[in-house]
Amino acid sequence: MRLRAGPPALLLLALGAILWLTLEPLPAQAEATQLSPWNCLFCGTQGSADFLLNIALFVPLGAAVVWLGAGRSKALALGTALSLAIELAQATLVAGRDPAFGDVVANGLGALAGASLLLALPGLWYPSITRARRLATAAGLGWLLLTIVTGWLVLPVPIPSQPIVLVAPDRPLVEAFAGRVLGVAVDSQPLRLNARVVTGALTERVAPLVELAYPDSTVWARLAQLGQKGTFAVRLNSTRFRLMTPEVRVHRAIPMTGSIPADFSGMLENAVLTVEVTVADSTHVHQRALTPGLGWALLLPFNYPLDHMGLWPSAIWLALTLLPFAFWLGRARLSTAWHVGLGVAVLALGINLSTWLFGLQSDGIPAWICCGTAFLVGRALGLAGLHHEGTKDAKAPY
Repeated sequence: MRLRAGPPALLLLALGAILWLTLEPLPAQAEATQLSPWNCLFCGTQGSADFLLNIALFVPLGAAVVWLGAGRSKALALGTALSLAIELAQATLVAGRDPAFGDVVANGLGALAGASLLLALPGLWYPSITRARRLATAAGLGWLLLTIVTGWLVLPVPIPSQPIVLVAPDRPLVEAFAGRVLGVAVDSQPLRLNARVVTGALTERVAPLVELAYPDSTVWARLAQLGQKGTFAVRLNSTRFRLMTPEVRVHRAIPMTGSIPADFSGMLENAVLTVEVTVADSTHVHQRALTPGLGWALLLPFNYPLDHMGLWPSAIWLALTLLPFAFWLGRARLSTAWHVGLGVAVLALGINLSTWLFGLQSDGIPAWICCGTAFLVGRALGLAGLHHEGTKDAKAPY
């Protein structure tokens, strides 16, 4: 009974998640939607992240369609048709949404990927020994490559040779600072932006206080207010590739009442972003280390409350992406000594290689704890059910 209920339940959950995430009105983003053309593939400053998330959103739908007995072509057709209907609704009925050709492409690819994944699941879950070793090798190298690429993406781009300082600039897609900027200062060693202000009304979007920019006004570093938060960000390689830009925020630093003197400061030193807000005799400080585990922050459109958890979100991200390697290593039927040796080697390289290559901060003890746990769990799952010989007669675990 549970197996019969599985496909319809997954389909309903997938449809519910898609409709909720794509048709919720977002009036605050109405201005941004007017600036993006409908025929773009990677739309806006975070277009690559949106494209990848749109693929992931439709993966469960494609899997559910195949689980119900349809093929890949029907999953692709349904995903594309549903995406077109959603984009039409966003264009005509839903406020603050951004219909785009790129969304349809990404959603169709997601449905196709989900369908293909489910069809391949028996061979992935019960691979032959030879295939398991190949899959483990590919997954291990892929995980190492992920940490290296992420490490490069969170590197700050070179500072402008002749930067310009912009005070409370009026830009598209940001809010004008409602208070008054009394003075700013910029230090270069280490990089530090300082602003003395009199606060105004709380903002709903980012309100820049001071920016360091290229001559063409492209932002390199920004110290800003966002509601009761002080924020600081610098331009990273991820920014250039239209992924999310990890920033640091200090929460509840600005009182609800307006017209209060405050000192804001943002600093980049040794691959650590720091923001500090002082109001009266109260100082609030928060830091974010730039580490190889920040892959989640390059994709997810939020960072609260995750940014209050230190290095643990990054450690969990690294652990989750390590699981396939550990699982297939268990399926490969190697000796315990080989399992331990390969596991320790891959973990050591993945956690430390980008730190050595790019001068980043390490994800540290949390990464070792989470990745070590993931390796043990994945290996245990891989060792389970080894009486299945190859994939010829194996059935998918659903």
